[in-house]
Amino acid sequence: MFSYFEGAWKDKKTLAQVFRSPLIPTSYMLSSYIKKRLKVPEKIQDDWQAYIEALFEFPDSSEKSVYYLLRFPRMSAIVSIEETINAEVEKNKKQF
Repeated sequence: MFSYFEGAWKDKKTLAQVFRSPLIPTSYMLSSYIKKRLKVPEKIQDDWQAYIEALFEFPDSSEKSVYYLLRFPRMSAIVSIEETINAEVEKNKKQF
């Protein structure tokens, strides 16, 4: 299973593409994740699972960029968000 996910990462597949694969027990993995990790109350677990499965049906969008954002050595920001915000505030001070 690990080698499949490693290959999917190298092929730049999104999480939705991985979970659409017939090789992945999507329903079981989501159910376990919702119960154990999210600790959702039992009466709404099915609703959460249906919601997440519906999200996987959407076409791929900007989530493809996650691969590029987390690829080594780009794991850390080159320009911090604070610097960007401060520069924008300084630039637009006169408007305020």
